[in-house]
Amino acid sequence: MLKKVLPVMMIVGLVLGLGFMASPALAIDIPTVGGISSDDDVPQLIVKVIQWILIILGSLALLFLIIGGLRYVISMGDENAIAGAKKTIIYAIVGLGIALVSYVILAWLNNAILS
Repeated sequence: MLKKVLPVMMIVGLVLGLGFMASPALAIDIPTVGGISSDDDVPQLIVKVIQWILIILGSLALLFLIIGGLRYVISMGDENAIAGAKKTIIYAIVGLGIALVSYVILAWLNNAILS
């Protein structure tokens, strides 16, 4: 079941992501897109882009945490499936931790550099 649901979720995420990115590509005059305005200088733009990347990575880590939990629940006692689900959960928690620590470091550097 997970093999059928995961591709559908990926396609939906891709379509939604492309929908958000389509407005600048179509040259629609929008004053701010995703918190980035035309008045920002290069360091602020870089910080905002990195923040968006970290938000996406954190969201992916949460998604894989949920997927690992679902794999664990539907493993039905199969030792290999349980081991794979536990690895997925552990890697997702590590990824989420890395994303959170990176976000905190970026916020600290942002205050130190741009102040």
